[in-house]
Amino acid sequence: MILGANFEEETFYRNTVRDDNMKEHKEMLYEVIIFTIQLDNLIIEIFQTSFGLEPEYEEETDTPTNIKEIERFKYFFLQDMGATRKLTLLKELAKDLSKEVIFPKNFDNKFDRLYKIRNIFAHSLHPRHPYKKHIPKGKDIKWEDIYQEHKKLYNEIMEFLYKHFYSFEKFT
Repeated sequence: MILGANFEEETFYRNTVRDDNMKEHKEMLYEVIIFTIQLDNLIIEIFQTSFGLEPEYEEETDTPTNIKEIERFKYFFLQDMGATRKLTLLKELAKDLSKEVIFPKNFDNKFDRLYKIRNIFAHSLHPRHPYKKHIPKGKDIKWEDIYQEHKKLYNEIMEFLYKHFYSFEKFT
């Protein structure tokens, strides 16, 4: 907080976000972030399984015995992994599956775009095109439009990952 500044978050938000309904925008932001976290969690689970880092439990106490290794893997390997590296690793792991995985047309672009839209919601006060810094005059982009695009991309990607990666027994 800036010394001497006396404003509440709501006032700042209301004065900076030029959207008809602030509550709607916050709800879309929340969903975009939650959807992206859910996608990341599924990807982490796929990676953990492929590297043999599924939780192993002690029979008597039902507590994980390898939690330290799992946490190290997440912290040092996955925490700062960007979308491009995640996609590259997913494609590499697809080669190890017992069945052939054919990625849908434009999957790379859709995957990248989902994360770009998430970043727009998380870091921008005004909606903008995912690949452009400024909105061209006369080309209004609304939060609702990019929210709907994120939602569509999320559903497509999650369906693909569940179908091809999540239902596997084990990597070969």
